[in-house]
Amino acid sequence: MKNAYKLIITIGCLFCFSGCALYEGITNYFNSTDHYITFEQDQRIMYEPGAEKFAATVASELPLAIKKVESRQYSAFPDKIIIYVAKTPENFKKMTGRGVSAMMYRKSIFLSPKLLENPDAIKCYVAHELSHLHLHQHLGDFAYLGIPSWFLEGLAVFVSDGGGAEKVTDDEVRESIRSGNHFIPFDNAGLRDLFRPRYASYFKVRHKFKHHLFYRQCMLFVSFLKKGHPEKFKKFLINLENGKDFSDTFRISFGADVITKWNEFKTKILKS
Repeated sequence: MKNAYKLIITIGCLFCFSGCALYEGITNYFNSTDHYITFEQDQRIMYEPGAEKFAATVASELPLAIKKVESRQYSAFPDKIIIYVAKTPENFKKMTGRGVSAMMYRKSIFLSPKLLENPDAIKCYVAHELSHLHLHQHLGDFAYLGIPSWFLEGLAVFVSDGGGAEKVTDDEVRESIRSGNHFIPFDNAGLRDLFRPRYASYFKVRHKFKHHLFYRQCMLFVSFLKKGHPEKFKKFLINLENGKDFSDTFRISFGADVITKWNEFKTKILKS
């Protein structure tokens, strides 16, 4: 029973911060990846038969994306990187249980050919998911669970130059915050987030592309922290990667709690 409990938590950790409910992840977690083929030019990439061109595109973007994440998150990947490239959106959903374009799952990255609808965005989505994988490799399942979703997504969008939030603009975000249509940052996460992930729907964010709006709101807040306090932000992120508690490290690094910094951010937005 103890091992089964740990497995459920592990699976949940890989889903809760991608906006997916726990039960959606368990049924897909054990699907075999044996039919994926190693891409000869870059063995970090695995592809389904028929997805060779997609794999080649990902391979061309991967080195720069890795460099970007390691530079902006201040450390190297501590473990191997594996990326699974699906032939069809249907196959991607069969593997992951999700109808999205990309996700970090099973300690790897899974990519859907939905990304080919906008090839210019592939590099951003690869970097976005690598940001998640980088933190997960440093922290492991349980510590990763303690990082609030707004920070994980805000950091990933910031590091990837907009990946996952490209359908809304900064001006739309500023207007949404002025009107009160926004998330509320929280300084702790845990088991409750396995069952009710705190994403756009949780905060009742309203927009045609509500998830993109939520992601870009998070990104602008993370950007505010990074650009306003670059050395403090670097120290904060390095401490997180070393397993320090999120809320304690935030207060120590920035000299204030999350809500105080959020209110400073909102004041800046309202005056702009």
